[in-house]
Order: sequence, then C-alpha cells, then structure tokens
Amino acid sequence: MDEAAKRSYAASAYYFPNSGRSNLTVLTGAMGKKIAFDTNTSPVMATGVWCSIDGNDHFVGAMREVILSAGTVQSPQILELSGIGNKRLLENFGIDVIVENPAVGENLQVSCAYEC
Repeated sequence: MDEAAKRSYAASAYYFPNSGRSNLTVLTGAMGKKIAFDTNTSPVMATGVWCSIDGNDHFVGAMREVILSAGTVQSPQILELSGIGNKRLLENFGIDVIVENPAVGENLQVSCAYEC
C-alpha cells in the first residue's frame, strides 16, 4: 500500500512515476526467452535479453544491468534456458553451462489450503 492507504500494483508503483523517462520503453506482449551473457568477463556479465514479440525473436541490449523478475516458476526457467543452473540438467537438454548453480529451480514448495 502507498502513503494514501491505496492498494498499489506494478503500474502505479513503478510505471506511472517513471513513464516520462526517455530511457524507459515498455514492451507489452513480449515474452522473455533467454539472457545473453558476455562470457569473456569475470564474473560473467549479462548483456541483454532475447525475447519473442508476435512470434519474432528480438534482442534487447542492456547498458548497465538486467533485472530478472518473472515469478517463482518462470525466473528459474529463464535462468536455466540461459545456462545458469544444475550442470547435469542443462547438459542433458543441450544447454551450454554459463554458471553452474545446482540450486536454481530447486525447492519450490506448494502449499494448498484445500486438498491438492
């Protein structure tokens, strides 16, 4: 909630206060597919995101940082498709390992108020 005790959401909390910025572009209907990395740096650095818009793949480059916020299920999925995750799992699906982290995508717990 904000100062006026009104319920906030992504648009009121983030978009509306920043919508006039010249360096902000909002793509609706875009689906993030994979993070691109510069593997020649140490540590590895994200350089942008591959996304699909109307069935066509596009690359959106980042000048400073990439923030992944795709939810509980899709965030680990995008990390794994990008090469961050359990080495055995990624290699099994033919994904090049960028950063080995066996914890990615593990330990999701679902709690049900009713019978699941």
